[in-house]
Amino acid sequence: MTSIFIAISFIETASGHATTTGIATYRCDEDEFVSYDYKVFNPVNNNNQHMINRVERNKIMLIVGKFILENSELNVNFSNLTY
Repeated sequence: MTSIFIAISFIETASGHATTTGIATYRCDEDEFVSYDYKVFNPVNNNNQHMINRVERNKIMLIVGKFILENSELNVNFSNLTY
């Protein structure tokens, strides 16, 4: 069974070429924020050009992807996103 994660998130860090990884944060309540690790698989090229927008630090983006909860940590994998 696949679980889907959807959130408007602030991209705090972004690094990598073939696979972009980093930390993003979303707001789940008025004063509560959740940070999570993400990974974007980029098999086409090194510039994320197949995506609607590149994953870059300090952007607010709509994240849609599969997720895994591991040791109470949220890990999200996605291949398409927008902002």
